[in-house]
Amino acid sequence: MRPIVLLTDFGARGLYPGMMHAAIEGVSPGARVIDLLHDVPPQDVVAGGFVLAMVLPFLPAHAVVAAVVDPGVGGARAAVLVETAGRFVLAPDNGLVREAVELHGADAVWEIDRSRVAKQRALPASGRTFDGRDLFAPAAAALAVGGEPSALARRRDDGAAALA
Repeated sequence: MRPIVLLTDFGARGLYPGMMHAAIEGVSPGARVIDLLHDVPPQDVVAGGFVLAMVLPFLPAHAVVAAVVDPGVGGARAAVLVETAGRFVLAPDNGLVREAVELHGADAVWEIDRSRVAKQRALPASGRTFDGRDLFAPAAAALAVGGEPSALARRRDDGAAALA
């Protein structure tokens, strides 16, 4: 099983990281979850992207990273799954993965399909304001147990060039 790494701006003492853990457990019971950092400055995509780019090579091989710093949650931005440096990174397509891709490259880029992820979830109906719990956590859990990106997402022909 692949380890799951969480990187967010939710705050380490808040309810939200725990809810992501619960969502992961619902899809992948017993998954190994690493709380890398939940104290990225609120909505600071540049700071979150810097942290992601710097730590990526030091994360466990084949890790699945759910990175959620998203001032535009609930909006029209896409959610992406990027294969980079031997790991999967799931994040909003808002620039959060840009620096990691610039430093480490991207082997493949997919756009996450909400309806495909919903099939993986063992949770109540989701909304559009907590993608960490409702989209990124269950998608990461599905990948951690050996799921294929194509089960959750559509490959982007434009690849990394079109990342925000």
